[in-house]
Formats: sequence, C-alpha cells, structure tokens
Amino acid sequence: MKASYDFLVVGAGFSGMNAVAALLRSAPRGRILVVDQRTVVGGSWNDFYPFAKLHLPHLTWGVNAHTWHLEDPNILASRDDVLKHFRSYAQTLDPARVHFLGGSRFVTNTPDDDAHTFTNNVTLTNRHQSQFQVSAGLVLNCVGFDYKGHNTAEVDPHSDGSTANRECQPKDLPKILQQPFNSNSKRMFVVIGGGKTATDAASYILSHIQGNHANAKDAQVLIITGRSKYFFNRDMFAPKRPVSSDKTSLSEYYLDMILQYDGTNSSSIMSDMARKGLFLKLGDEPPESTYGGFLSPSEILTLKQNASIIENDYFQGLDTPSDDKNSSYTISPTSSSLPTTSSRTSRIRLASGRIIETDAHVILVNCRSCHTDNYQQPFLNPMHPLRPDNTLLPGAILGSTGGTSYLLTSLAARAPHVFDNITLYANNKTRWVINPCVDGGQQVSLDWLFRYIIAATASYLQIAPYMDKCVVSSYTLDTNMWFPTETQQRARERVVRNANRILELADDHCRILKPRDSPLLTDTSDIR
Repeated sequence: MKASYDFLVVGAGFSGMNAVAALLRSAPRGRILVVDQRTVVGGSWNDFYPFAKLHLPHLTWGVNAHTWHLEDPNILASRDDVLKHFRSYAQTLDPARVHFLGGSRFVTNTPDDDAHTFTNNVTLTNRHQSQFQVSAGLVLNCVGFDYKGHNTAEVDPHSDGSTANRECQPKDLPKILQQPFNSNSKRMFVVIGGGKTATDAASYILSHIQGNHANAKDAQVLIITGRSKYFFNRDMFAPKRPVSSDKTSLSEYYLDMILQYDGTNSSSIMSDMARKGLFLKLGDEPPESTYGGFLSPSEILTLKQNASIIENDYFQGLDTPSDDKNSSYTISPTSSSLPTTSSRTSRIRLASGRIIETDAHVILVNCRSCHTDNYQQPFLNPMHPLRPDNTLLPGAILGSTGGTSYLLTSLAARAPHVFDNITLYANNKTRWVINPCVDGGQQVSLDWLFRYIIAATASYLQIAPYMDKCVVSSYTLDTNMWFPTETQQRARERVVRNANRILELADDHCRILKPRDSPLLTDTSDIR
C-alpha cells in the first residue's frame, strides 16, 4: 500500500528545513515526509569546503526560530557550526510527524485531474535507484542552492582544458597544507577565480603562511580574479554588536540603491557607494560584476598586502618543466608568445596573452564560479512558485532560499490557491542579466543585483497582506533583526512609504512571474 503524507518536502538544507519549520507552525497536525539525496540533513553545506563560513552573523540565518549553540552573536558560523545547527534542529522533530528519508531523490509528480486539489502521486528513487511512489497533499521542491561543485577547466571558455586533472578543489586545501614538503622548496598557490570562494581559499592559505606552519611558510599566493567583482562591506551592512540605532540597516541601504536606479546607471551608483565604503574590491579597476558576497575591509587588506592579484584576466593554462625547482615568480609584459626561459621554469598562461613565470612548484586551486552552468538555479533563473506539475517551488524570490521557503510555505499551508492571485517578480526581464565576455564566457552584471533587490522587495510587498501576523512576528530570518528595534521600525516605515515607487521599478525593470510558467532559459544557446 502506498504511503500517504500531508506534505512532501524535497531537500533537507536551508530551504527544506525552513519549509518543515513553517509547516509545523502553520499545519501542526500534518504528517511530513522529507527526502534528500544525502543521508543527513544540511543540504549543500555537507559538500562545501571545510573552512567555509556564513557571509553574515549567524543570528540572521539558519532554521527559523531555532536557537544557535554559539554564544557570541558576532561570530561567522563555520561549516561545522552550520551543520550542527541543522542537525540539532532535526533532533527536535517528532518522528511520528516528520519522517526523513535520506539517500532518495524526487523524480516526478502527477497531480490529480483537478490541478487545484493539491493531491499528488509522487515518484521517488531510493539509494538503490529503485523507484517507489507516495501520496502527498502538497509537494514543496526545496532544492535551493543545489551546489554541485565548481566549474572545471574543461567547461571554462577561457581555459584550454589541459589542467582539469591537475587542479585541486578548495576542500582539498587542508590536506595539501598539511603534507610534508621539501624545506628547500617553494610553492605557489594559484587561485583561479575572484569571488567569495577564491577569497576564502586565499585567506585560508595565507593564514597558514602567517601562522608559520612548517608546510606553508614559504608558499606564495596568486589570485587570478577573472572579471573583477564588488563585495559588500560586512562592517557596514552588518556592523558588530552592540549596534546603535542611528546605524543604517541593510534593507535601508538596499532601498537607497534601488530608488536611484533607472536601468542604465548601476555602475555609477555602485562606484559612488564604493567611494563611501559600502562596497569593496580586490583590485584597482572599477568592477562590472558581483555575486553578492560579503567581506570585511580587514580581509581585503590582508589579501592585498600578502597575495599577488591579477584582475580582469583569466587563467588559460599551465606549462610545466619535467623537473621542478622553486624560487620567486615574475609577471611578464602583455605578450601573445611565450618568453624564453630556463627548462626549470613553469609558465602560467592568461587569456590576455600575459605569462607568469615561476620556478616554484605550482598548485592550481579551482575557485571558478559554481553558478554559470546551472540555469535552473533559483537565484539566477527565478520561476513562479506554483509549477506546472502542481509542486510548490519557493526558490529565492524574496531574497534568500531559507527565508523565502519559510514565508511561502507558511502561506501555502493555509491557502495554497492564493498564489494564483499574487503578482510576483523575477529580476531577469527577458533573459539572464549578464555581461558577455569577448571569448564566450559570461558574468552576472551589476544590473542583476539591482533588479534582484527590486524584485525581492516588490514580491515581499505583494505577499505581505496575505501573511498571518503570527507568522510575521515569529520570523527570525529578516536581516533587519540584527539591528535595534528602532532601526527595524524605521526601515519598515521607509519601505512602506516607498511601496508604490518600488512596484513601479519592478514593473519597469523586472519580469512578472505567472503561475505554472516555464523556466526562462532551458539551455545555454541564448547566452552569448
């Protein structure tokens, strides 16, 4: 006999666990099945590199209303801390109401003939790849970030692909830095990429060098950023507690940004905010891209003082001698041909034609984007939550996957049909908002950030009238809650005062999502 549940949640990470939290509050008598391809909760955090940390203080993140084990509110939770938080929440769940089925995947959902009944026949696979079916009232697809690793040299349009088997991943660095190495030798860590993963990896290597670890003290770090990117200044957007009430909250900064936006001036707005210290950059040139990562000025300063940084250029390939000897490295003038060097010199080739010569042992660290080849990723290709197969896909239309999941699931548990009547927005109006690179690569543009903030704010304004006051009052994932109560109230009032203008911006620059719509892009042919 087919097992029956009131709710099926696909994914047990940030989005999925918040869907469970919402269901337990909004539908306290419902039976919930949670399935995940992994055998433990925590989602993509199980696969991140071990020195990964949250971008912002932990109290603005996690499972809604679930207490963290960390005492210092200013701590950026580590990967292990995040997993401990998720697993401690899972241990509080009543197995009679919430059943976790690890090692399983969602395959298809077949709704009843009446698409509005929210009665579904769901096909899943178990860890042995055998298919089975369950019945569920509401199916929530909470795959969220769905991290599958970083793009490799083989798919990087800037790379010749020859180093795919030679590049290590960030998660390999702890073991590499602990390995014995010839004390008379030097190593050069070449960090490929300039986003948050790259800065994390470079900082981790430098911490070993500065800590005078025996296996890292003579190492050098070179960061090849690709297209230069802006980072949010964490010290400005989330200052350390205690925070005074005269500080500007994160949502107020966002509001200031978007109210200036006219569709053509994202670069000038960002440059002005960077001059005010709100945004940071690794290099000297004005960036035209961002993935929304947060760094502190001290992190940027450490990287600038202790690593060599090449911005707005791309790693292409590496030519190595058969016998490595180690000394310092130099960067040649721009050239399309290889300079004459000794047989012991390695040559790091860049897309511009520049050559980096070194006698050090080169270790390539792959920190390329994990976004660019995933066109179903909710941050980059948002869709209406109500899908053609009758599942609910919270995505990240309200900002973060976890916060979106909690709020939309709370609403769906009480009135699933309401999504047919709410106007929601996506940041991409006609296609991905990207900067095409000269040789075929792509980068998310600054317009993506502005339109993302506009779409998320406008969508929240649209669902707010339908939200239960108890749900809103119990919501802990609002970044404004990092600030004093007076600041929170001021931020809410400013958004309400500017609601009409925000909705006008959304109508002008964003795409209206329609129930059961199709993904805007299903392949890469449109991205050139």
